[in-house]
Amino acid sequence: MSFEPEKSSLMEKLYHSKLFEEINKSHQFIELFAKDYSDNGFQEEKFIKFGERFMSKNEIDNQFLIYHQIPFLSYKIMKDSMCIGGYVHQLATLVFKKSFCIVFNLNWTIKNDDNSITKRIKSVFPGCDFDFFTLNMRGIHLEYYDLKKKARKTSFKRRKYDNKPTPPKSNTESNVNIEREESGSSSLDCQILEEKSDDDEINIQEFSLNENESWCDSFWKSKRNLLLKNLMKHFNFTVQQKEKLSSVFATYLKYLVKKKLEELVNIKETEKTVNNYVYKMAIFMANKDSGKLLLKKILNGEISGKKLLEYKLGDFCEKKTSFATKEIIYNSELLNKPALQTFPCKKCATMHSKYDSCRRDD
Repeated sequence: MSFEPEKSSLMEKLYHSKLFEEINKSHQFIELFAKDYSDNGFQEEKFIKFGERFMSKNEIDNQFLIYHQIPFLSYKIMKDSMCIGGYVHQLATLVFKKSFCIVFNLNWTIKNDDNSITKRIKSVFPGCDFDFFTLNMRGIHLEYYDLKKKARKTSFKRRKYDNKPTPPKSNTESNVNIEREESGSSSLDCQILEEKSDDDEINIQEFSLNENESWCDSFWKSKRNLLLKNLMKHFNFTVQQKEKLSSVFATYLKYLVKKKLEELVNIKETEKTVNNYVYKMAIFMANKDSGKLLLKKILNGEISGKKLLEYKLGDFCEKKTSFATKEIIYNSELLNKPALQTFPCKKCATMHSKYDSCRRDD
């Protein structure tokens, strides 16, 4: 009697069980992220780690995505990160597109037909105000690699220029070679530097621009943290509310600092002006009724970071109506229009102006 068929079936079962365990382990990061998001809300660093790992995986079981509602989570993050912009929003958009394609069994590595996919999205997310036709569904994996390449170039440039106390005096070949040897850059970084030097030389003006960018980033982040810290002394925010305020203030302060730096062309004056804005806003939101109303509108999503830029410095204070001012305006109107002045009449026992006829005479 032969037991080979039973052995082969047993081996297949073991193989499939091991394979299933491996799939579960490889997809565990999806479950952990979904749980952390439901407990703590959106956290930028955790999402970046999740998004990069998710985009780098070639095989993902759609059942995991459906069970943990990843398309809906990524859609929400994509919407919420629109005010942040940059790498986070682009990564969230790619995660949403890839998860959607996997759930609906679409081959996300093939250049799909945009129109048919966007129609499907509209049917899944009815009544949504997001314009899905702006999404480019073609070549999602290529789009992700381009995004990573740009991020790598940006990080390389920051490492190259941020920590230098003075701009380079000359850009000769020998100086460039010395810089490469000292920095210990990889071959990829060297290629990026060569491409840059071929296009245009690194001069003092370019260095100052990079220096200003790094200063802007560190300055607005410190002001955002300070503003949040002051508001948290007066209000008990939830984790989601903190994340909401953080993203709105990030957008607001980022553009405010750049705007004031362009207007004033002086770092010290920019610091002074922005500090004044942050100070006034913190006091206004903490102590004034209209400031608390503004804070409530921000938390409810009625006011975005860009909308907040429309507020002037004088708007961060409560408008008070002065009785004396009203009296001055009223008296000036009476002087300009004497017909408005009325007097008690002894004849007819009524109030009328001097120029009106008396009722007794009528």
